[in-house]
Amino acid sequence: MKHTLFRRVLGLCLAALLIIPAMAAEPPKAGQRQEDLDFLYEKVLLEAHPDAFANTPESEFLALKAEIEARLETESDTEFLLDLMRLTALTGDSHTSVSIGGAADLRAYPFALLRRG
Repeated sequence: MKHTLFRRVLGLCLAALLIIPAMAAEPPKAGQRQEDLDFLYEKVLLEAHPDAFANTPESEFLALKAEIEARLETESDTEFLLDLMRLTALTGDSHTSVSIGGAADLRAYPFALLRRG
């Protein structure tokens, strides 16, 4: 009897731990993301960059921008940041990039494991 009650209480606690974060999650920020994407494209790539389309035709930029816009409501913040990085990488130069720093929820470690002998 004690074990059954304990298991039920434990099960409810675990369910609450899974449900509460899902309920607290913020809704997608499609409007803000669209503004950020438009700013990056119009102000940074078109106006500020000396020749954004030197290595890649503008049509490829517009195709990727449309692809990103189609996913604005469904992707995570990290995926959106990676999409912005892909867009700026199309310039093909070393000085145009989006630095995500600590803004992304990436789980990576600054070392590699090697198996020896």
